[in-house]
Amino acid sequence: MALTYGSSHCFSARQYRFLPFVAVKLKSLVLLCCCYFCLSMFFFEKIHYMFDQVNYGVRLMLTRQPIDRVISDPHYQHYHDKLQQLDRIKQFASLYGLHTDSYTHMVFPSGDPEVVSYLVVAAEKLRLQAIEEWFPFVGRVHYLGYFRESDRDRKAKELAEHYDVYLGRASAFSLLGYLSDPLFPSMLKGSTGDVADLLLHELVHGTIWVRDQLDFNEHLATFISKKLTKLYLIKHGMTDEVTRMSVRASDQKLYQDWLSRLKEALVSLYDDDQLSDQQKIQKKNNIISDFVAEKPKGKKYDYVGAKSGWNNARLILANTYSPNLQIFEDTLKCSLSDDLSEQIKDFIITLKTAQQSLEKLANTETKVGGKEILQEVCRRMEQE
Repeated sequence: MALTYGSSHCFSARQYRFLPFVAVKLKSLVLLCCCYFCLSMFFFEKIHYMFDQVNYGVRLMLTRQPIDRVISDPHYQHYHDKLQQLDRIKQFASLYGLHTDSYTHMVFPSGDPEVVSYLVVAAEKLRLQAIEEWFPFVGRVHYLGYFRESDRDRKAKELAEHYDVYLGRASAFSLLGYLSDPLFPSMLKGSTGDVADLLLHELVHGTIWVRDQLDFNEHLATFISKKLTKLYLIKHGMTDEVTRMSVRASDQKLYQDWLSRLKEALVSLYDDDQLSDQQKIQKKNNIISDFVAEKPKGKKYDYVGAKSGWNNARLILANTYSPNLQIFEDTLKCSLSDDLSEQIKDFIITLKTAQQSLEKLANTETKVGGKEILQEVCRRMEQE
């Protein structure tokens, strides 16, 4: 038997039976090529992003000036008072085991002097799950930072087609101890207490960073910087600043409680299998509107703002940078000392010496978070 295709191609039945095999192989090859192309585009985009940020960062570093020169330059006189505090803050931080090799130079970006990086956060519309990216040294993070606002906005527009998106700004960042951090004008904004808090926060990042644990790292830096800032202000007799910090802490506690209730309400909604996606989106908007309308009335600070900016992406970022720190307070008590300063020293030293072990713990197949990491830290502190 023979099969004829057109006028010149003939196959025997025996030959023809191999055609499905060839077709499957060809289909697999096409699929493999498509996957390779998609992966190439994915990695090309990430490599392009990293190269672009590093390139801009290097060019920015080439403009840096020694702090001593900035202090002696009349053109930068408005920074002088804050810069005079810099050495005192670093010396204070070193007493607690923080690395203080950074902030020997200052850089001046050409754009907004109050912004170092423009952030974009994306999250599922019906799940409190951020879209994460992985980077060398840092691990997984749930935001992207850009030196140019236009680059950030372009990425945000792309993400907004499928996700909740929130745009933010950062006034500082850390190179995590791999390189010396420069000082930016945005880091000198606010009162002495604000400057000390921000510098100490970044110094914690430069001393301790557990890869793939962004929330833990940010919560840790917030906790330690708040504790040390208060001790620093008390040591130098800045009672007005201590009072202002207490007011802010009180208002932040109200905000944190509000965030927890909003998160609980949204998670309950998203887990409701009886509702369609469209019904969930409508109820989600109603819940957010109701929560913003009943936002906490603090003594001075309004951390909630207007409804227009709230969605899953903003809630995730807010939980990263405005956490409930009670679990850190409990861990501090694992120290064998009753003195707060000694407790903080023990806490930081234990974290530094156990950092590699903590990273291994955090990267096990079992999902591990800040709670499990702090349990291990507590165990080590109690043994010392």
